[in-house]
Amino acid sequence: MTITNVQPFQTRLPAATRPAVKPTQAARAAVARDRYVPSKAVCAPAQAVAAPAVQVTADAGAAIDAALKGEPIKLAVGDTEPRGLAIRELIPRGELRAFEIGMAGQRFEVVIPANTDAQAMLVRVVPMVGKLPAAVQQTIRRVTIQDPTAERIAYATELAGPNNSLLTTTVRRTPEAEGKAKFVISDRAGSFELMMPAGERETWAVAQAFQLRTEIPAAMRGALKQVKIEPGANPMDAQWAETYHTPGFKSAATGGNGQTTFWSGTENLQEEYFLHEFGHVLGQTYSTKNTMVPDGWEDAIAADPTTVTDYAKSSPAEDFAESFWVYLKLLNGQVPRYMPMGPHTVAEFAERFPKRAAVLESIFKGELKPH
Repeated sequence: MTITNVQPFQTRLPAATRPAVKPTQAARAAVARDRYVPSKAVCAPAQAVAAPAVQVTADAGAAIDAALKGEPIKLAVGDTEPRGLAIRELIPRGELRAFEIGMAGQRFEVVIPANTDAQAMLVRVVPMVGKLPAAVQQTIRRVTIQDPTAERIAYATELAGPNNSLLTTTVRRTPEAEGKAKFVISDRAGSFELMMPAGERETWAVAQAFQLRTEIPAAMRGALKQVKIEPGANPMDAQWAETYHTPGFKSAATGGNGQTTFWSGTENLQEEYFLHEFGHVLGQTYSTKNTMVPDGWEDAIAADPTTVTDYAKSSPAEDFAESFWVYLKLLNGQVPRYMPMGPHTVAEFAERFPKRAAVLESIFKGELKPH
């Protein structure tokens, strides 16, 4: 510890309190020494104040209660790492109360009706968000409780766009058949539905579907009308196994007619599958023959020397879907996974697959119109 600008301690007694007896020579020498020795009281390093211990709990109610009191607390939710939790109430908004939630460095708001039990609502919402991976959690900006009396809370969620852009997507959970959850996800580019099993990572699935959709240019997003998540296997797998000559074939996802379906729960709601299946939707949109490929694609396949991936060899439809998602990733400045040999840039894609690149470029530039 460095202390600067400390004045030497000097003995300065008021006249009325000075000793009446003349000090001895030894005493005068001792005082002289003391005059130029900095006071130990002044120079001693400050004692470190121990920070209050941070408690870790899996009890959401106890964590919410501690956070509302301003006490340091970490909440462990499911299999996620314990995350620091801080809560402060914001200025009331008419008949609504709003709380700012800080969790693992991310902040979002929870808005509830003023006449409801705030702690009970927070106990339901905060763990729901806490189960999300950090990358998905950071997209959430506001959760508004619409029906606090429902057995499963109905809510609208506002999500921030890529790179924290100003794009805001509103998510509304609507009533659906027993065991099912339905969400309407809307932004400036339009809206689509998400249908899935109720209670199966709902918030994660909503944020993931939204985030993946934003990778698609806004002008194309309207082609996607519905995303479905099914808990079981695709009943058509046996047929596809025969078609593709692949015994034991299992679909991760399927797409067409404005809809993409992800099989076996939420685990297959992944970027590669999402963009590939959207490619099927898009290919059909640009076909005058109601096929799964845009006009001119089969001619491009015949003209180009090879395919983008091995799976693209399965059919013209798979060729377009594979080419689309690879081309899109390259346009976004990202090299697709599992392709260490490239292509690594749009220019390299065009060099290897010139005819396919020409069709894709006409779609992305708006020169080829949807039908």
